[in-house]
This record gives sequence, C-alpha cells and structure tokens, in this order.
Amino acid sequence: MTKRALVAISVLCATLSLSGCEVSGLAVPDPATMAPVTADVLGDLATFDACDLVTLTDLMPYGAPMVVDAENLDNCAYRVAAPDPDDPMTVSIGDLTSELPPSRGTERYRELPGGIAQTTRAQTPRDCEQLLAFAGGPVFRVLVTNAEENRSCEVANTVAGVFARRLVSGKPIARMNRRPGSLAAVDPCPLLTDDVLAPLPALAGAKRRSAPARHVCSLASADGGTTLEVRFGGGSDLEWTYPQELRQDIAGRVTAKHFSVVCSMITEQLRTAQIRYRELATVAVRTPDLTSCEKAAAVAERLWPKLPAKP
Repeated sequence: MTKRALVAISVLCATLSLSGCEVSGLAVPDPATMAPVTADVLGDLATFDACDLVTLTDLMPYGAPMVVDAENLDNCAYRVAAPDPDDPMTVSIGDLTSELPPSRGTERYRELPGGIAQTTRAQTPRDCEQLLAFAGGPVFRVLVTNAEENRSCEVANTVAGVFARRLVSGKPIARMNRRPGSLAAVDPCPLLTDDVLAPLPALAGAKRRSAPARHVCSLASADGGTTLEVRFGGGSDLEWTYPQELRQDIAGRVTAKHFSVVCSMITEQLRTAQIRYRELATVAVRTPDLTSCEKAAAVAERLWPKLPAKP
C-alpha cells in the first residue's frame, strides 16, 4: 500500500470516527480514548477565524473552492465551483449557538476525535445541515447546499472530520484579520443600556442574552410579545440592496429599513474585500402592535453613536 493511500484511509477512518480502524497495522485512535476538547482551544470566541478550521485545500477534492463573505462574523463560507461553475456548491462552518448538543445514542449521532458530538439535523439530496458540539458547548453548524446529487452529507462529513482533527492538533487557531473599526470584537449587550432601551418599556428589566461569539444580543418581554435583537454581521451594500425609499438618515448614518415578521434597521460599518459586501449592524424589533419600525428606529438612533467610529 502506498503512503498516499495509507494517509487517505487514515483520514477516512478519522472522518467517519470508526472505532478500532487500522491501516496496515497502524491503529487510528478511537475517539472514545481521546481527551475531550473544549471551546477553550478556539481562544476568544469573538475573534477566532473559522476559515482556519476548514481550509481551501480541504475542499479541493470537491472542486475549485473560493472564500466568500459570510453573514455572521463567527462563520466561514466557501463557494465550490464543481461540477458546474454556474451552479456552485456552498459550504459554511461556524454560526455558534448555545442550543443543547445532540444526545448520545440518538439517530445520526457520532462521536468525533476530541469528544466532539456530530449529528445531522436536516438532509436533502443536495443539502445537509450538521451540528458539531463541544462537551459543555457551544455548538457549531456545518451547512452544505447545492451539492452534487446525494453527496451533500458526504461533504459535510468531510468538513466535520477536518474540523475535529484541526482542534485536537494543538495548533493555535488564527484570529480574524479585521480592520480598525470592525465590530468583530464588540459585544452588543453592554451597549444596550437603559437609555438605549427606553423606546421599548416592555423590555425594562429583561435579561440580555448573548450568543457564544458575542456578536448577537437579544431581549424579550415577560410575555414574549416584544423582542429586540442587535446583530453585528455582514451583508450586501445597502445602496445596492435597498431602494432610496427604504433608506434614511439615523444619527448621521445611512440606515436601511427591512420589514418582515420583525422590523430591522441596518447600517454599514466597514467595507470588505468583496465587492458590494459590508460589515453591518442591525437592530430588529418585534412588537404586538404596529409600532415595531418606529421603535426600531428609536433604538437605532440611540445605539448608532455607541458604535466604533467608521474608518
């Protein structure tokens, strides 16, 4: 057996978490015998670089990958141009949540190196969503969309295996390379002081809940009728995405309004390397009456001056 084949089979064993797998007499460690890793290996969850967990090289067996900007700051997204460059597959990893990890012994549960729990939450022939949970949390999401027919979870399994082996390697995880003025290291929860929340009296005394990477802060009234979410993430250029009638000036910043179930006020913070892609701050409000957009604008007027100065 060639050295290349030996390495390939070793990777397959680790990816599939096969207990007792051996390659020409060389045992691949059983995940159950490895010390569990915790989220501490990532360092600061607000600034770790998710693209250091799964790289372009890892995805080359599936086509020609390129990094694309993700909507969340704790996420890395790739577009893989294969087999049809005009209909590419997308692969993303990150989106840390505090939801409960998958239960041992349930359907589609596997344990990866380092005690990382893997489960498939949703699957179609071309799409696959998996959760990867540290012992004690948080939970990562792996999302593969538009894959070749019946290969979506194959790709997700590869990504999960690479993710686990990267974390148990002991190599430090890189930090995000963000310009001055970035929101990546800014926790929105401390910015939501009583004066900022004044337009939403139903939230008086409500607990501020922060996502693991501290890019999202949410509050809800006791009856659940009024909610507020402040999110620091990414998206398209506002002037390119929203017509003039949906843009206004709030606290000296161009702000776009988006209304669906909630009403959102969105402002740009940084331009990025991607054309028409921006780092964004969003205030999203839901109220039981018809004042959600009015309240969202009032919160934004108080919050925007607290953001870092735009470069």
